[in-house]
Amino acid sequence: MNPQCSASTLLLAALAFSTTLSPLHAQFVQQGPPLVGTGVVGPSLQGQAVALSADGNTAVVGGPWANSYVGAIWIFTRSNGVWSQQGPELVGSGAVGNASQGFGVAISADGNTAIETSGSALWVFTRSNGVWSQQGSELVGSGGGGGPSVALSGDGNTAVVGGPSDNNQTGAVWVFTRSNGVWSQQGPKLVGSGGVGEGLQGRSVAISGDGNTLAETGPWDNNYAGAIWIFTRTNGVWSQQGNKLVGSYASYEGFGAALSGDGNTVITGGGAGAWIFVRSNGVWSQQAQRLNGSDATSSQITAVGLSGDGNTAILGDSADTGVNGNANFGSEGASWIFVRLGSGWYQLGGKMSGSGADAYQEQGTSVGLSADGSTAIVGGDDYFTSNPGASWIYTRLPILYILDSGNHLIWMYDTHGNPLFFESAYASASQPSGLAVDSGGYFWLTDSSLNQVVKEDGGDVVLRFGTTGRAPGQLYQPNGIAIDFRGNVWMADTGNNRIQEFDGNGNFLFQFGGLGGGDGQFNAPVGIAIDPSGNIWVADTGNNRIQKFDGHGRFLLKFGSFGNAGGLFEGPFSIAFDPAGNAWIADPYNQRVEEFSSAGVFVQAFGGGFSFPSPYGIAVDFLGNIWGVDYNSSHIVELNSSGVELLQFGTIGAYSAGQFYHPTYIVAK
Repeated sequence: MNPQCSASTLLLAALAFSTTLSPLHAQFVQQGPPLVGTGVVGPSLQGQAVALSADGNTAVVGGPWANSYVGAIWIFTRSNGVWSQQGPELVGSGAVGNASQGFGVAISADGNTAIETSGSALWVFTRSNGVWSQQGSELVGSGGGGGPSVALSGDGNTAVVGGPSDNNQTGAVWVFTRSNGVWSQQGPKLVGSGGVGEGLQGRSVAISGDGNTLAETGPWDNNYAGAIWIFTRTNGVWSQQGNKLVGSYASYEGFGAALSGDGNTVITGGGAGAWIFVRSNGVWSQQAQRLNGSDATSSQITAVGLSGDGNTAILGDSADTGVNGNANFGSEGASWIFVRLGSGWYQLGGKMSGSGADAYQEQGTSVGLSADGSTAIVGGDDYFTSNPGASWIYTRLPILYILDSGNHLIWMYDTHGNPLFFESAYASASQPSGLAVDSGGYFWLTDSSLNQVVKEDGGDVVLRFGTTGRAPGQLYQPNGIAIDFRGNVWMADTGNNRIQEFDGNGNFLFQFGGLGGGDGQFNAPVGIAIDPSGNIWVADTGNNRIQKFDGHGRFLLKFGSFGNAGGLFEGPFSIAFDPAGNAWIADPYNQRVEEFSSAGVFVQAFGGGFSFPSPYGIAVDFLGNIWGVDYNSSHIVELNSSGVELLQFGTIGAYSAGQFYHPTYIVAK
């Protein structure tokens, strides 16, 4: 499979037997009107730079033309989905002349430290009880000073600033650290080796969550091919890691930069798209082809952002004609979302251009993502008009992964019932029975026919393990599968009446259980799930009960028995947890789903009827809505937490969008 395709391209290529596909709905939707800071008259270039806190609830926006080019930044906060400005505009003291503060901005993970930069210095602000104040004086690096780009570590104690005009436009970056509220430069300025000509190093910078990996770009390097340089810190000393990184068909590579929280994934934009590189054992390599929006009208990418886990990317292009096709002295601009599944990157939905803008807003001048990738910010500086510029907030809708067991397919759908992507499981599993999606976007399947577990990437088998038998590490009719926070694999070894744990490489670690009805014993366990506290929950199907264990397999509690009253079961199949930590159980032979507290206390039950006669798989999305797959009717059903049906889609069929044949599991992310 081509590792960089749009979702629509994948569907059109794959669903040769389908008739007409519904247009893809955007997976990110605008939240509220655009953000425009108060206290300024005339053009301010608000949106020239933007950043989000880890939880996505605090945003910082830079406007370098505010106050007749003195510049400023604005802070916005979100409460119950509504954004408002927090305090007045912030202007750093000690600036000389028209400093254009706000050309670059960054914010700590907790949202309590913000930093802004101009062409020559940077200022730090901190928040206490909702009030912002400047921390220390302006910072200017030795041997050159600073420039228009800045990044901040998760704890807010390490800042990196880029100065592309340093040393006759060779460029450089400076690192500052904070100790007991006092900032100081750490080491000399950093200049990447292997540069050719006027590289503009430091045009964009990024830093990992722990502050020990930084990236800096030089879009003019080597006659405008551009490049990225990576530096790492050991015992307070910075050194370059490997050679400069140049992507395939590079052109002006280096407009925007972002690093994942662990520093192992970096993205940058340029004149021919966006490039992603990944690190393994200290060695960097390009991942997938360069990224471009399938519906883009311009090939350049002017800004990039990355989620904390590195699996969601946002691309901005201020020159794109946007949703409304506006282009003249300036453009409407647009942004795109890509997600990583295994080692491949795939576009989600079409381009995004926010409402409430003028025709030449240049949206995509700057972009950012929250740590979990569920909130995005897009800046549009309105360079070609007298308007102040603005920023837009988008929030992500859940994504559904459906195991269509009878058709040997894994589907990805949006929450409107529109297909986004699919992957064949024919090559990997004879009888796919269970599905999990790990933090890297890889699919894990149990194969109850071959008695194996398969890790899949783009339809290719990355890992396969398991043999038929009853010894530790062997399998007999495995079903449910779950991945814990360490990346270890847990599964219900149904035919052996036990639970087994393996590491991410398929090495056996642990087992517990055995046939019986006592505590910690099982009779054909099918479903398994891991709650937010790391406890293991098992659908002990043959015993018509649920059992809960800690992460070491020690029995904690049990509830349920055979029956159709509330709190009883007939063949419980799967388990999912809502945002409050309550457990939801698919009870197929009672044609319902049931809710229990984390202590196993029955809360409610609902379902049944033609639309939900045999719920097998169950999932709860981060909005709190319940999703079930119905094995017999091949329906996918969405319910709210009160049991009201919100959506139903799917019919019995094969290899066409909206058709399934005996779906068994569903995952919501």
